[in-house]
Amino acid sequence: MSEAPQWGGENGPPPKGDWILTFKDFVPESMRFWILLSFAVVFQFSGGIYLALASQMIGTRDMIRQDVMMAGYAAFIGMTMSFPILFPLKFRFSIKHILLTCSLGLAVCSVLTISTKSLFLLVPVCFFSGSLRMLGTFTCCSTIQLKITPERNMAKFFPVLWTVILGGIQLSGIVAVSMNYHFHWEYMHVVVVAALLLLASACIGCMKYHRPPFHGPREFKVDFVGCASWSVCLLLAAYVLTYGEHYDWFDSRRISGAAGCALVALLVSWYRTSYVQHPYIEVGVLGYPKILWVLTLHASMCLLMASTFVLQEAFTGGVLHYGYLDSQALNGVVFAGVCVGAILGYVLLEKAKLGYRVVTTIAFLLMLGYLVGMYRLVSPATTREAMYLPMFMRGVGNIVMYVALFTYTARTIPFYHLFHVICFCGFINMGVGSALGSAILERMFSTSLRENALALGATLDRQNLLATSIPFDALASEFHRQVMLVSIKQTYGHVAIFCVVVVIVGLMARYRGFPRFKLPNW
Repeated sequence: MSEAPQWGGENGPPPKGDWILTFKDFVPESMRFWILLSFAVVFQFSGGIYLALASQMIGTRDMIRQDVMMAGYAAFIGMTMSFPILFPLKFRFSIKHILLTCSLGLAVCSVLTISTKSLFLLVPVCFFSGSLRMLGTFTCCSTIQLKITPERNMAKFFPVLWTVILGGIQLSGIVAVSMNYHFHWEYMHVVVVAALLLLASACIGCMKYHRPPFHGPREFKVDFVGCASWSVCLLLAAYVLTYGEHYDWFDSRRISGAAGCALVALLVSWYRTSYVQHPYIEVGVLGYPKILWVLTLHASMCLLMASTFVLQEAFTGGVLHYGYLDSQALNGVVFAGVCVGAILGYVLLEKAKLGYRVVTTIAFLLMLGYLVGMYRLVSPATTREAMYLPMFMRGVGNIVMYVALFTYTARTIPFYHLFHVICFCGFINMGVGSALGSAILERMFSTSLRENALALGATLDRQNLLATSIPFDALASEFHRQVMLVSIKQTYGHVAIFCVVVVIVGLMARYRGFPRFKLPNW
C-alpha cells in the first residue's frame, strides 16, 4: 500500500460554500441548496433499468429474469467502480461541467435502454449509466455538504445522503409502477429523459464554471487498466451468481468458464496492486482495524435484504397475487421507514452518543423484526395492511445500518484511503454481495421446494380419499400453493436464525479504541 500523503490540515484555508459559488448571481441563495438536492434526487431516478418493471421488460424484450437482474447488477457495479475517482474528477472539472455531462450521458443511456433488445449492449449501457449516476449524485451531495454540516460531521451528513439514495430507489419504484399502471412502462424512461434534459437546461442557465479549490496533492493518476480488470472481475462474478441456478451451476460450461475467467481477473487485479505506483484500488486498506468486520456486516445485511427480492416477491406475487397498487403501497411504507430511520440513525449516533456496536445491533434487531414478522404472516389470508409494520421495520433497519457503518468508516480511516474502503463496501452492497445473497436464498428456496413437493406428493395417492374427491386442476393448484407457503416459511425461518447469530456475534464485537482521522478542510 502506497504511503498516504497529508491532506489539508487545521491551518489550511477555511472551507468555502461551493453550493453558493457554483451558481450565477441572479439565483437566490435560499434556493441553491434545494436546487442541488433536487438534482441529486433526479439522478436517483436514472441509471439503467428499473427492477420494479422487470416483468414488463421480460415480456416485451424477449428476456428472462436473469437477464434483467444482470443488467441491474451491471448498473450497481458501475456505481461501485466510480468511487476511487470521484474526488479527482470533482477537482479536475467544474461542477457545472460534471452535472451537464452526467445528465446528458444518462439521457442517452436511458434512450439506449428502451431501444435495444441485446443483452450484450444493455449490460455496458447500464454499467456506464451507473457510473454517471454515482458521479452526479456525489457531486451534488458533496457540494451541499457544508450547508448540511459546516463542521463536516458525518453523523449528520450520511443520514441525508442515504435518505436521498435509498429513498430515491423506493420513489423511483413507485413512480415506475404508476407509469406502467396508467400508461406504459417505457413512459418511465421518457419522463426521466425529460427530467434529465430539464436538469441540463438548468445547469446551462443557472450555473457557472466554478471549480472547487483544492489544497491537497495534485498527483492524481487513474489506473484505467486496473479499473477495467476489477470491473471485468465483478461483472463475471455477478454473471456466475445470477445465471448459476438457471444453468445448473458448474455442470454448465458457461458458468465454469465465467468462474475461471473471474478468478483470473481477480488474480491479475490483485497482483497489479503490488507493483503499480497508484493502483485503482488499494487492497492494503483491508489491513486497517475492523475493516474486515465492517465488510462482514455489510455482507450479512445483503443476505438479509436478499429475502426481499427472493422470498417476499415469491410470497406477494406467487401466493397473494398482489398487483401494481399493492406494490406501490408497500414501497410507500418502506420509503416512510427510510425517512424515519435516517432521523433515528442521527439521534442514536449524534444525540444519544451510542456506540457503533449498539447502533448496528439495533439495525439488525429491526431486520430481525422484519423477518419474524414476515415468517408469521406467511398465509394465504394475509392482508396488505398486515405487512406494513414489517416493511416499515425493514426500511428503518436498512438505513440505520448504513449510516452507522459508513460513519464509523469515515471516522476511523484516513481520508486518502476512505474511498478505497468505500469501494470495497460497494463490492458487497451493490456488487457481488447482493448477487451472492440472492443466489444463496434462491438455492435454499429451490431446495426447500423440491423437498416439500416430494414430502407432500407422497401422501397424494389413490388411498387418500381427499385427493381422489377433488378435481385434478384444483388439487394441483392447492398442492403448489401449500408447497410454496411451507417453503417460504422455512426459508424465512432460516434467515431469521442467521440474523439472530449475527446479533449475538455483533454484541461481542468491539468498535472503540481506534483513532479518529480528521477530514481535510477543502
